[in-house]
Amino acid sequence: MATVQDVIGYPVHKGLNQQWTLEDAGDDFFRIKNTFGRYLCIDGDAEKGTRVIGSGHQQTWKITPDDHHPNEPGYIRILYPGTNLYLDVEGGRPAPETPIVLWEDSEDRGWFFPSIMPFTAGSTYVFVNVRAGTAADLSMQNYKWTLGYAGGFFHIKNGTGKYLCIDGYARNGARVIVSDHQQTWKITADDHDPSHMRIIYPGTNLYLDLAGGSVPYTPVLLCEKTGGKNQAWSFQSP
Repeated sequence: MATVQDVIGYPVHKGLNQQWTLEDAGDDFFRIKNTFGRYLCIDGDAEKGTRVIGSGHQQTWKITPDDHHPNEPGYIRILYPGTNLYLDVEGGRPAPETPIVLWEDSEDRGWFFPSIMPFTAGSTYVFVNVRAGTAADLSMQNYKWTLGYAGGFFHIKNGTGKYLCIDGYARNGARVIVSDHQQTWKITADDHDPSHMRIIYPGTNLYLDLAGGSVPYTPVLLCEKTGGKNQAWSFQSP
């Protein structure tokens, strides 16, 4: 396999060459890695029109919600850090093998990553823990939750009208409760399986965690990142 490969626009077929994994690099920056092990980076200096390639260089990118689709969290923009240059299909052309390049901001620079955000703000889901297979349940009374989009973050509201928040300040081991406080949460794809989500207390390395396993009435806590399945959640329609 070539060390450097062009990245092009092509009709969706969901083959391995169209599958990318986000590797969290902190502070909303990500490395974007193809299934074949190549990272998304650029050929040369960061300039308008620079071609985007895949190589072994672990370039970081900033991913932000698309301002032109404020209520549709699957729409994003991919920005080269420290510039106003975004990932773009050259000329916006749909033709196969159109180069992907860096270009200045405009309305049509957005991307839709359904595998990153397989949910819609305002819809109701059952949050199923990946390791335990149990749902986030309000003391066995109501396990249906609605996501409210809040500028890149989310409110998580139970069917009783209460919001997911924490008991006290954000710390390792803090119990997760519901109250009238509209706490926001950051939701990202699981590094190992992008169909699963991880729910993070903003500004921390603390994740929603079902540490005790599948035993009923097990409390949900905030815990430091482990990468384990007890911190991964599956959003399922009720």
